Amino acid sequence: MYVSNRTHLDGQIVHEMRELERPHNEDITDENVINYDDLLKPHSSTDERICTIMMRGISGSGKSTAVRKFVLDWAHGKTHQHIDFVFPFHLCELNILHNKKFSLMQLLDLLFPKLLKPETLERSQILFIWDGLGEFRFPLNFNHTKSCTDPVTPVSVGCILVNLLKGNLLPSAQILVTSRLKDAGLIPPEHIQKVVELHGFDDLQWEEQIRSEVRDQNVASRATVHVKSSRTLYIMRSLPFFCHMASTVLEELFSNSCTTDPPLTLTEMFSHFLLIQMKKQVEKSTKSGTEEILKLGKLAWHMLEKDMLTFMEKDHRETSTDPLLPVKLSEDWPMFFRKQNLMGLGKMYRFTHPSVQEFLAA
Repeated sequence: MYVSNRTHLDGQIVHEMRELERPHNEDITDENVINYDDLLKPHSSTDERICTIMMRGISGSGKSTAVRKFVLDWAHGKTHQHIDFVFPFHLCELNILHNKKFSLMQLLDLLFPKLLKPETLERSQILFIWDGLGEFRFPLNFNHTKSCTDPVTPVSVGCILVNLLKGNLLPSAQILVTSRLKDAGLIPPEHIQKVVELHGFDDLQWEEQIRSEVRDQNVASRATVHVKSSRTLYIMRSLPFFCHMASTVLEELFSNSCTTDPPLTLTEMFSHFLLIQMKKQVEKSTKSGTEEILKLGKLAWHMLEKDMLTFMEKDHRETSTDPLLPVKLSEDWPMFFRKQNLMGLGKMYRFTHPSVQEFLAA
């Protein structure tokens, strides 16, 4: 996956899928491609120390996968060995703690039990990874959040995040934030020293991905040719999620000599994918699942109205009389809707991609 330099956070994005319409290699040259080993290095022109770096990209472009690779490479001694501790936070998980107060040490001990003591924290080189900036529901108020410099003083989670970004808490720590394009402006630019952009699969990688998922290579070749034949599908090729869906659908159609015309639009691709999942549901439980899909669509619409990709158990209790519905939907339709346990304090549910949510809502 390519990561390219950006010198500023340019907003004005109406719908992030429009970004896919740009020529894929438009901004990519040998000069601005960044290796993962260089993510936290100072700017070559200014030698300015990087405190906070933002990795941004559209939904599904591989940001979470990229930071997991980063952590694994660090743990295996392959990169950034000047760092003593890496603490990856999924910011959506911190929503469940919004009405509680923790010190930074208490928060770290909750997420990474018995790993270090306050004196170790102060003298170590720390990297925080905050994955999913826009999924933290509570605004980071940089103008009115009180200053906190003591890692053992209890404050709100939002206060901890703001003071880490401002350098009040652990000034030597570095922070790597991932964000969707539309959420990048939630952190004022003066608190970001470096911005990189993840573009997803390049032209070689998306074809390799389809070949790896389709068993018959002749079918895989037909699938890649078909994706290239449709402008709409070809635009989506850089997203790993789309490659998996296209592989599933086109393998089903081309392997079985189906007389149905292969999909040429994203809506048609989703419809075929949905029918395949419903067929699997029938084979597994002898139920068509039509009623559940309608409930999933209703939930998707409700969440879309609130501009939410994720929701907590309490959100559902406030809007539904059936508290077990999200559990059942996540068990029956994991390709569309998933459950995540939050540190033993509750559960969170999410659609697998915004385009999935929009399709089901429609």
